[in-house]
Amino acid sequence: MNAAHGAGRLTLPDRLAQDLRRRLAEGEWAPGQAIPAETALAAAYSVSRNTIREAISRLVTEGQLRIQRGVGTLVSPPAPPQAPMGMGHFESLTDSIRQQGRTPRIVLHKLERRTGTLAETHKLGLPAGSRVLYTERAVYSDDELLSYGYDRYVDDLFGPQVDESLFSLSFVDIFERLGVRTDRTHVEYHAVYSGTVGWDRPSQKPQLYVLLDRVHYAAGRAIFHAQTYCVEGRNHIYTTTTR
Repeated sequence: MNAAHGAGRLTLPDRLAQDLRRRLAEGEWAPGQAIPAETALAAAYSVSRNTIREAISRLVTEGQLRIQRGVGTLVSPPAPPQAPMGMGHFESLTDSIRQQGRTPRIVLHKLERRTGTLAETHKLGLPAGSRVLYTERAVYSDDELLSYGYDRYVDDLFGPQVDESLFSLSFVDIFERLGVRTDRTHVEYHAVYSGTVGWDRPSQKPQLYVLLDRVHYAAGRAIFHAQTYCVEGRNHIYTTTTR
């Protein structure tokens, strides 16, 4: 690789890291094998050791390389395959509440079919201007509020008429009714301190929530983006361990 040339605005360490990724992908060095020393790589690429060190640090951060003191920089073993997460891995929320001896209730606050915002269509991987079905729902256990949900569905999952009673169910049960099974789910967790989350609150005093930001996929495409604001300290999950 000629270090004086590269694509776009990538820095020199970025371009070197890119070339090292290519060599790793092509199997030039086996897992557990040490790559050439920094001095040797610096000479081969005609750059400084600091530049090589920066490029290697990028691959260490990515988990492709690891540094072992006294040995050198080793190729990391391939990551174990991740099991796809389908709806079967998400127990129905209403069932979970019932198992705790309580009565679940999901209240629909808003349902509308509309053109998605740029943020919504981007999150769902849809072309700009695509339609989404948007809902706002609150989940209760007995009469205790557990969470507020702001959800977006790909609109073509539904027919011309939408049965509002569908949204008194957990999202797991909704998709079962629609005959849809996800094959992958991406979940992010965030702590949120806000006075604007929710509706029909007696006070707009800021409150602490745990935000579950999830995108569910089916047949390789995103179909559902859910933002669930769980009231801190009120949500409990019980699992059964089998051996």
